[in-house]
Amino acid sequence: GSRGMPRVSEQDAAEGTMPGKRDLTLLFGVRLLSAMGVTLILPVMPAMARTFGLSIAEAGMVVVCFTLAEATMTPVAGVLSDRFGRMAVLLPALLVFAGGGILCLFAESWRDVLICRVIQGIGAGPLGVLYTILAADMVDEKHLPRIMGRLTAVSSLGTIVYPIIGGLLGEWSWRAPFLVFTLALPTAVLSLTVALKKPQGAMDWRGYWKQTGNILRERRAIGFFILVFLCYCAIYGPINTCFPMMAEAKYHASSSRIGLVFAFVALGSYLAAAGLPHLHAKWSFRALILAAGACYTLPLAFLPVIPGLWLCAVPLFVSGAAQGLSLPIINDNVALLGTSNDRAAILAVSETCVRLSQSVSPLLFSIISMKWLWDGAYASGFVVGMLIVLVAFYLFEPRAVPAQK
Repeated sequence: GSRGMPRVSEQDAAEGTMPGKRDLTLLFGVRLLSAMGVTLILPVMPAMARTFGLSIAEAGMVVVCFTLAEATMTPVAGVLSDRFGRMAVLLPALLVFAGGGILCLFAESWRDVLICRVIQGIGAGPLGVLYTILAADMVDEKHLPRIMGRLTAVSSLGTIVYPIIGGLLGEWSWRAPFLVFTLALPTAVLSLTVALKKPQGAMDWRGYWKQTGNILRERRAIGFFILVFLCYCAIYGPINTCFPMMAEAKYHASSSRIGLVFAFVALGSYLAAAGLPHLHAKWSFRALILAAGACYTLPLAFLPVIPGLWLCAVPLFVSGAAQGLSLPIINDNVALLGTSNDRAAILAVSETCVRLSQSVSPLLFSIISMKWLWDGAYASGFVVGMLIVLVAFYLFEPRAVPAQK
């Protein structure tokens, strides 16, 4: 029989499926939460270090514990959501994420803080994979790039606002930013009202892994994963971990000021990502990554010698732009490596590279900065930027001219 169909505007009908308001709210909510875990608390890292009497490397563990826990959950989450349905993974993830944040409010010792961050990371891991998977479920292939672009823009806006919020709340107490993580609770309630993809029946595991394995062995795929790792390394090491600590040590900056200057990283990323479709039409993937490599590298040459905190906004803006130029196009290319059935597994590998990079680089760079101070940390970041340029140069061909038939 004929069901009462919701009215669809002519334009949407012509363009194929676009998700409804609730679906989109959930999608953007999950995306915003997954971007919150680190940037929100960066401005209070120096305050935590003061409170508990920590070295840079020890303070950096508040990021590392979170991202390592994320890294362990990321590869599992995609596969589990294929097998047991999206809801079975999304709802527990949101509750655990909020729970870990709430527990941090009551943590007595540094060890307790780190344990709570591990719990939080276990909840955050699935969120980072699920927003991409949910987008691919809800939107047809034609609209996917548009929605992914909007998701990137929204998360960049989040990362502009988060350090400012974290810094302002941090003036009150280093614990205060952890209150913001309770926003996962209303998102969990919303998820109950949205129809999400149900589990597949029995899975052909051997076929699934074999197909995924074949794709992951391609030269281009390996190139993408190396780039993902290096790009996050260039941000999470010198910028996210060393800069807040340097800002306090060198410029005696308060947490709210650190948060404000930090917002320029995300602002650069937002503007670059917004201009990306326009640039992509003119430039090849390789050219864009080479440009991004230069933008990762240059700021790190200037940061050690800048006399005042506010002037740091310029190099931070440029290194943010590097992120906006590189990460969205790498992600698009990774998503297109597979078919819709194994997309989850491939994105999970890519996300795992992200998490590993986010876990290894703060540790590595905080150890470098303790041994060779800030100059050493920024010089190492400079090297990472050069590696990005080399990988783009040698692993990716210039855009081929189509052969005449």
